[in-house]
Amino acid sequence: MNDNRASLALEILKRSALLVLYEVYQHEAQPYLELKRLRERMNLPHVGVANDLVRGILNYLQDDGYVQYLFDNRWQITREGIRSVEDNGHQSNLKGEMSC
Repeated sequence: MNDNRASLALEILKRSALLVLYEVYQHEAQPYLELKRLRERMNLPHVGVANDLVRGILNYLQDDGYVQYLFDNRWQITREGIRSVEDNGHQSNLKGEMSC
């Protein structure tokens, strides 16, 4: 049961990060965010562990093809990520998502 909760929590965090990057893509001149700004927009506390958490989430999303690393801790959403968000009405269907 705890494994299911952990998996669901991970999917929620992945979805949150993807939606933040989608909003940046939609509304800002620069279509990328630095790790620190992404963490802030996800409302995660300013601690080193949060940076590791966000970096891990981004690595999952990168492995799935939804985001890409640019340089200097900058990340942006990919076409696959955009498609995922838009095809699902901002309720992205991430790879490996649990059905509840």
